[in-house]
Amino acid sequence: MVVMNKYLFIILTLCWTVINCSGITGPEPEFETHLDKVSLSVDDEDYAHLVNESFSNYYIDADLTIGDRSYDVKVRNHGNASRRLYKKSLRVKFEDDNLYNGHSKEMVISSQMRDATYMRYILSLEMFRSAGFHISDCEQVVLGINNENKGIYLLLEPLDAFFLKRRNLPDGNLYGASNNKGFFTFENGFAARSGYNKKTNENGNYEDLENLIYLVDTASDSAFVKNIGSILDVENTIDYYTISILINNIDGIVNNFHIFNNPETGKFEFIPWDLDNTFGGIITENTLDLYADSYAGGSKLFKRLLNIPRFKKVYIEKFDYYMNNVFTEDFCLSVITPLQEMIRHDYQNDPVRTILANDLNESVESLLYFVRERRNELESQMRAWNTVY
Repeated sequence: MVVMNKYLFIILTLCWTVINCSGITGPEPEFETHLDKVSLSVDDEDYAHLVNESFSNYYIDADLTIGDRSYDVKVRNHGNASRRLYKKSLRVKFEDDNLYNGHSKEMVISSQMRDATYMRYILSLEMFRSAGFHISDCEQVVLGINNENKGIYLLLEPLDAFFLKRRNLPDGNLYGASNNKGFFTFENGFAARSGYNKKTNENGNYEDLENLIYLVDTASDSAFVKNIGSILDVENTIDYYTISILINNIDGIVNNFHIFNNPETGKFEFIPWDLDNTFGGIITENTLDLYADSYAGGSKLFKRLLNIPRFKKVYIEKFDYYMNNVFTEDFCLSVITPLQEMIRHDYQNDPVRTILANDLNESVESLLYFVRERRNELESQMRAWNTVY
């Protein structure tokens, strides 16, 4: 695995900007890919804005082609901290009368800059899928802008009203944790509106989420145990937490996760999102321990659940199950081996991986090494944990 310091990032960012800008004087010849190709055609001046104004949310007009379908779309840069990276992610907005594949208003073209395998996100999704979670559609593609090969990206389905509709889920309130403030507490002046973005029914009413936070924040242990199951899918929540700990979803404990108030059950449930910093993908020395205390502030919801013996017992049981059946090298290989062969040809032509001198086989081995080391680390923590009931 290549680990880069901030100075190398600056140099590569400049190189990537030059490469990007050098391609805006005219169309390049068509290039062949083995993966599906996503082609964007944009005006030179608009493209320069996209390249140079990383933190702008200004949409530019573009023509997008995927397979034999063409769309008139709006495009802007996507992400938060990842906008500092030299390979940018994009958010694409489709016209109401020409939705993507007839069912999606928006899509994300995710750069996966930090992932030299382009597989961590998909592997994380598959682990959540195995636990029964609703997950986004995700596909490895090659992005071309004005006929210039920009490398391998992930084409991701956002979590929104269209996501719910495609899965025959009712029209409930969907919130996305943001700003690293999804703490499930009102302490220190935190407010629901500062820690969560409402993705559906955007009427400014956060009452249902505020009721959940209030219960987590103020209830005695006995009241918490008695009432939490009436407004929160506790099993789903513990599943989300357990898998997040295993895959080191360090950016998904107080950030990025989505929580859906399902009108059919009357309970909130977690939906995973933005999983690019899993499996050691984030540039940090931090890893999540069993309590996720190593991440600033932690989550009051998860901490309260784990401090209740009956819920802690469920967590330990789920930890044992997923360690033995999901977070294993065999499970990982079943997912990544076919993906590795699918991307091999296009990986060799990926300009970013060429600049970084990444080797696909070595990058996959680094991912598997992380899994082996992570298992050893967490097994050691669990042995030291108090598991007597």
